[in-house]
Amino acid sequence: GIGMSIDPMYIAETAPAAHRGKLTTWAEVSTNIGITLGFVLSLLLKDLPLDWNWRAMLSCGMFLPLILIVLAITFMPESPRWLVARGRVEEAQHILEKTHPPGENVTEIIADIGVDLACSDKCTVATWKAVVCPEPCYRQTVWLAFFVAIAQQIN
Repeated sequence: GIGMSIDPMYIAETAPAAHRGKLTTWAEVSTNIGITLGFVLSLLLKDLPLDWNWRAMLSCGMFLPLILIVLAITFMPESPRWLVARGRVEEAQHILEKTHPPGENVTEIIADIGVDLACSDKCTVATWKAVVCPEPCYRQTVWLAFFVAIAQQIN
């Protein structure tokens, strides 16, 4: 669900620019690997007694993701962009120093985040009218994205 859009956004905010493409691709690949492992696990558990096989499948679907979520919450740092937006610049700089290669200028990255946040504050609030009736130069792109999203849900 919502994690499918949060995951690439988090990676884009925390990863060094040289690795963002690989890491967001890995996130998509790991989702497909997880789906495949679910099918394989169901196949392995199908021969259990009928009163136990559905419980085993449900337990694996509940507890394995729970363990991964707890590990992620415990060890993953806050988003530097979120920290800068809340005035916690030193924490953001510390996280960027941990996630970026030594010697990379993280103060420049912090400054870029600040500029981006200032620009986003100047933007007007998005409305449904802007989505449904976009400017002519964006109309084809917006409608294409809209129909691709619908096609993904139908498929």
